[in-house]
Amino acid sequence: MRHISRSPNYLVHTPYSYYFRLRIWFLDVIAEGTDKKSVKSGSRRHVPIHPFLLDELNLLKRVDQLRSEGKKRLFPELKKTSKGYGKTVSAWFNERYKKKCDIQDTEEGRKKDFHSFRDTFITHVAHKKERVAPELLSQTVGHSRGKTETFRTYTEDFREKHLYDEVISKVSFHEEIDFSHLKSSKYVPK
Repeated sequence: MRHISRSPNYLVHTPYSYYFRLRIWFLDVIAEGTDKKSVKSGSRRHVPIHPFLLDELNLLKRVDQLRSEGKKRLFPELKKTSKGYGKTVSAWFNERYKKKCDIQDTEEGRKKDFHSFRDTFITHVAHKKERVAPELLSQTVGHSRGKTETFRTYTEDFREKHLYDEVISKVSFHEEIDFSHLKSSKYVPK
């Protein structure tokens, strides 16, 4: 999650495709039948894929496996609840995985839950020495591109290569945290 930056509900319920353009791999996700007001049904988002997900966790191979099995989502075993697919992921993280890894709430009393990954991603990128334009970071995480009428209404989406160069390439969690245990996950093809 830290390398993708999307909400759990958005990631697990959307049909996917991936493409390679201008030497950048990206997911092409389409929101179908979503009840979130911030995500229009049928809206399309292009999300550049971090090299860690490509090289270390074989994401494209996983997608190809799922496709060959006729599956349409990255995590097809998740069941939809009245609150969407993300509820299952959040519950698993908050009730089981968080305890297993001894993830504690902050000293200031801020809760650490599955959505904290998104907060951490945004904070990580925003605090980099090389400033990232807020509009680029906003589009990368699926928020409105800006507060002004100009950016919300009249500006087209930034291209995948620009998002990759200015946002995704600056993410360095894989250099700071040992993620080697993820490679043995049933979700990572050998």
